[in-house]
Amino acid sequence: MDNAASQGLPLVSDVAASFDTRRLFDRVPHYSLREVPPFHCARYARYIARDLFGKNYAPADAWNLRYHNGLTLDVTDDIESLVHSGQLKPGMIVGIYNPRSCNNQRKDEIRQPIRYSHVAVFLGASLFAHQFSFWARLDTSKQIQMMDFRFREVIDSLS
Repeated sequence: MDNAASQGLPLVSDVAASFDTRRLFDRVPHYSLREVPPFHCARYARYIARDLFGKNYAPADAWNLRYHNGLTLDVTDDIESLVHSGQLKPGMIVGIYNPRSCNNQRKDEIRQPIRYSHVAVFLGASLFAHQFSFWARLDTSKQIQMMDFRFREVIDSLS
């Protein structure tokens, strides 16, 4: 799939600014269960980043994306400060800690405790696309935080 800009479509970040989530959700690609099986948030995030923003991330589990792509920022402040400062750009992947994840006891590929078990793609205007279990979702940063999830780090593609 070509990215939106090359198809002459409005960028998701432009549509996101209007916060018409129904219209925006129609702009976000949907993948078959064969392409993105349930509980594969990292694959979903990589595909969205590729198809909407032309960004290519190396494949890995959510908690290992940091080792195969560019670790840009630790999220120590509220994610909104990164949005407003322009440090968080559309197409970047954000690592998110889910306190209820069964993966929290895992170790990453260098045998360190994982910092997060979930990822989402920043679309712009404080809106994120992510796959949570079987469902693709669009949520604002506040909605994600209301689920008791915590933003941990920002990852950018090397290409």
